[in-house]
Amino acid sequence: MGTRTYYATGIHEHSSVLTTFGAGPFVAGHTHFVLLRIGSRSVPVAPGDTERVVFGLRAGLADTLLSTASFAQYLANRLESDPTASAIPLTHIVTGGEPGGGIPAIRDHIQRVLGVTVTEVMGIGDIAPSLFGECTHQQGMHFCGMGHVWVELIDPETREPMEIEPGAEGELVYTTLTREAMPVVRFAGGDIVRIEGTSCECERTSFRQRVIGRRDDMFIVRGVNVYPTAILSIVGEFRPRATGRARVVREGSETSITPPVPVEVEVSAGSESDSSLVTDIENAIHSKLLFRSKVTLVAESAFGESGYKTKLTVKR
Repeated sequence: MGTRTYYATGIHEHSSVLTTFGAGPFVAGHTHFVLLRIGSRSVPVAPGDTERVVFGLRAGLADTLLSTASFAQYLANRLESDPTASAIPLTHIVTGGEPGGGIPAIRDHIQRVLGVTVTEVMGIGDIAPSLFGECTHQQGMHFCGMGHVWVELIDPETREPMEIEPGAEGELVYTTLTREAMPVVRFAGGDIVRIEGTSCECERTSFRQRVIGRRDDMFIVRGVNVYPTAILSIVGEFRPRATGRARVVREGSETSITPPVPVEVEVSAGSESDSSLVTDIENAIHSKLLFRSKVTLVAESAFGESGYKTKLTVKR
C-alpha cells in the first residue's frame, strides 16, 4: 500500500527524497523502507531542523521534499524574500500528516515561491501509515489500499452509510482485509472528506478524496459544524500580510463556541498591531463562514516553528 501511495504522487525510482518526519519505526520508518522499495534515494532529516533541510536542498541532495503542509508553508515563507531560492533544485513536495497541502491558497503559495508541484498523501496509524496518494493532476488523493483495506463512507452525525460518489461528504471507516495479527473492523478514522471523483486522467480507477477536517477538530457555531481548515483557507488569502497559519482557541472541552470565535493568526515580527489586517480577516470570515470572529495577531516567534504539525485548535 505504501509503495502504491508514494508512487501515485510521482515519487519513482529516479527520485531523491528528503524526508522530515521523526525517524521512529512508525511513520518515518515506514516511509524510509517504502522509498527504498520504490528504488528512490531516501535522505532523512530530523523534524524541526530547518537549517539542515535548507542546506540539503541547496546542496542538491534531493529533488523531492516529504513533509507536513505546515513545514512546507513555513519553508516557503522563509525563502520567499531570498533571491537565491529559485536556484534550489527542488521540483516536488509531497505533504502528509495533516490537511493543508490541498488548500488552494496554501498550495499555490508553496508552488509559486519554491517552483514545485505539491501533492498529498494520507494514512491512519491504526490501519496503515499510507493509504491515499494524490497524482500530479492534483485532483484529490487516490485510494491505494485496494485488496488490503475496505473503505466505507458514513454520515458523521447519523453514522449511516453513504454512497462513495462525487460531491459526497462524510467520515471514512476502515476494515482490514489482509492483516493477520490484529484485524480491524469498521474503524472510524475521524477524517471528514469530500469525494472528488471516481476516475482520473492518470487512469487510476479508485476514488479520489480531499480532507475537509477532523471530527475532533470540529466546533459548532450556532448549530453549524465548522472545521478549522475553512478558516485556514481564508487566512491564506491574506499573504503576505499574514504568513497563512492560524488556529482556533477553545475554552475547555466544549464543542460549541459562542461568537465571536477566537482566532490566532500568525504574522511577521512587527506586524502584530496591524488593526486593518485584523478587521479585514474578521470581515472575510464573517462574509464566507457567516459568524463573527475575534482575531489576534501573533508573531512567528510566539506562534512556533512548524517542524511537524500545526495544531488547528488549541485549548486555553
